[in-house]
Amino acid sequence: MAARSNSKQLDPGAVPLRERDGSSVWGVLTRLTQALLLLAVVTAIFLWFFPVWQELQARQAERAAVEARIEQETARTDSHREEIHFLKTSPEYVERQARERLNLGRPGEVIFRFDSYETSRQLNQSAAQ
Repeated sequence: MAARSNSKQLDPGAVPLRERDGSSVWGVLTRLTQALLLLAVVTAIFLWFFPVWQELQARQAERAAVEARIEQETARTDSHREEIHFLKTSPEYVERQARERLNLGRPGEVIFRFDSYETSRQLNQSAAQ
């Protein structure tokens, strides 16, 4: 019988460690340990995947920049194709481009060039300073 009374004294449930609200110290420690373990697992997962997430964000930003550049170049290519089409098919367009870009005219014509409003305004501002 001595062995039986000894086993009751070593039983953690038999130890009268109770708090005011009725929960045992062992229950509180168990819940605290579980919460800390969960926090440690979540932190480990976050630290494991955070560099991957940063790399993904950088790649997505790079991809968006490349797609924007592709759109710009596509628009530029379309503009050049349209200009080539007009140069091949429209003599009026060729004549207008020769007059505007190359300052050419027909024999006997006098060409008058006027500065644009922006250019003359900038010249006036720089002269006033």
